[in-house]
Amino acid sequence: MSYQDYFKNTPSYATRRSKLRRNQTKSEQVLWKELQSKKLGLKFRRQFQIQQYIVDFYCHTLKLIIELDGPIHQYQTEYDKQRQDFLVHDGYHVVRYLNDEVLFERESVMLHLLREIEKRKLELLRYPLPTSPTRGGVFYLLATYTLVHSPSTLLPLLFHFHP
Repeated sequence: MSYQDYFKNTPSYATRRSKLRRNQTKSEQVLWKELQSKKLGLKFRRQFQIQQYIVDFYCHTLKLIIELDGPIHQYQTEYDKQRQDFLVHDGYHVVRYLNDEVLFERESVMLHLLREIEKRKLELLRYPLPTSPTRGGVFYLLATYTLVHSPSTLLPLLFHFHP
């Protein structure tokens, strides 16, 4: 399966994604405002299609998915588990929050998300995703991001792996 097929923009999904974007929940609006501001230094997309699934928020650089769970999710736990297993098996990192957490504990959600991002960057430093020769690949983007935004304990690792 080609990269284009994997993220194929099928007409039925395009219509559904547009509808989901127009009818966001309050928690999706709140989180999207935070993610859109690029405070985390990453680009996120909302209502993004990955094969047969539409995820709430997606960061391509880290293959990171953020899902917000509302009341309906308590009735579809089996579906959510199968969906998450499929995405994780394909190399995605999925982070889930309850709608109420985003609405009433936004700061702690953002701090937790920042920790998940740092954890994901470390995972990708150990096991990089396939790179693109034209743009330096995901690993180059991670190294650049880390050097610019968090020059902490990762610097020795980056100089070891990234010339």
